[in-house]
Amino acid sequence: MAGKPLTYKRTKTDKVTIKGVLSEDATVVTILVEDENKQKIEKDVKIKDYLDNFIGESVEIIISNKTEEDLCDSPTSEDEE
Repeated sequence: MAGKPLTYKRTKTDKVTIKGVLSEDATVVTILVEDENKQKIEKDVKIKDYLDNFIGESVEIIISNKTEEDLCDSPTSEDEE
């Protein structure tokens, strides 16, 4: 059998996920967090604070936007008559 001998490789991926609303200048994301009373409050986080751990590393940046749209209206009582 020709070819290279069997090799083993381990791949480690560090991932940061921030879900919220991006600021106009794209430096801050506003996220919703729960306080000690289980109340949802808005908190601004600086994107740079999360990216500092990756300085000097090879990175892949993916930004996505999710929207939902109803494809059909549910029947109303008038439609059923």
